[in-house]
Amino acid sequence: MRLLSSVAWIAGLAIAGCSSSGPSVDRSVAPVSPAGVGLLPGAEPVDLAGLEHVAVLTPDLISGGEPQGRAGYETLRAMGVRTVISVDAVPPPAELAREMGIRVVHLPIGYDGVPEDARLAMAKALTELEGPVYVHCHHGKHRGPAALVAGAVCAGEIDNDRAAAFMTLTGTSKSYAGLWADVASALPVDPVVLFTAEIDLPERADVGGYAGAMSLISRANDRVKLVAANGWQVPADHPDLAPGSDLGLIHNLLRSLTDDPESIAYGEDHRRLLADSVRWSSEAERAFNAGDLDAAGVAFKELGASCKACHVVYRD
Repeated sequence: MRLLSSVAWIAGLAIAGCSSSGPSVDRSVAPVSPAGVGLLPGAEPVDLAGLEHVAVLTPDLISGGEPQGRAGYETLRAMGVRTVISVDAVPPPAELAREMGIRVVHLPIGYDGVPEDARLAMAKALTELEGPVYVHCHHGKHRGPAALVAGAVCAGEIDNDRAAAFMTLTGTSKSYAGLWADVASALPVDPVVLFTAEIDLPERADVGGYAGAMSLISRANDRVKLVAANGWQVPADHPDLAPGSDLGLIHNLLRSLTDDPESIAYGEDHRRLLADSVRWSSEAERAFNAGDLDAAGVAFKELGASCKACHVVYRD
């Protein structure tokens, strides 16, 4: 399930040939980390203070993992980053970022792809907001790099081959076929159309709140169950199932609930049960993507047990 839905004006967009007119910023100087490490386009991702898996697409466009509190944002400020775009369900800390002189934008997507409205919103942000721009998901390997390069293609910054090369560099898993497919199909957008398009770039996007997240989790869980029941192989009569994407979606949405007001209002016992679910969903996703299907099965079973324990008290 994609967390950004299509908007009406997209149908009228004129998709043009490749344009070289991207953001009018100086891209000739590569960013330098606070440790003095030159962050060069094409270099292997690096971990920095409060940041993981940092990779440079162009000197002004950077991807990586979720900034870890103040330390992460201090590192971004030292790197000269002026805009942070989160594609995770968890919204970025707007107040902390403002303290650092950084603008934040929240454009959450799922693991099943970068839908057209998300690509265009990203392109709008990359062309109009002050750079350097840092785009992040949770760990900086899958959704973040995919969303960044898809937006960069639409903005005319790079071509699809360079986009695919960057995803390979950052280790974007082939299990997330939708991410790869949407990046491959991305096209440059007429700069005039992009400039005049009315696209919201919020600090915190509405992803449906507690009830909406639980509904998406339930549906994704049902889809994973079909695969788990078939020995963790996609059933022949359901070739559209993507367990890696759904496990990532479940983990992402559960994490987003840790600071949801309704979730917090349920109290400490709910927080503890939710933390168990977050932990087991993370392990199920990790194990499945590592090919350790036995461990994935154990973690998914434990996830089900933790969810059931929560439902007995707070839903049933």
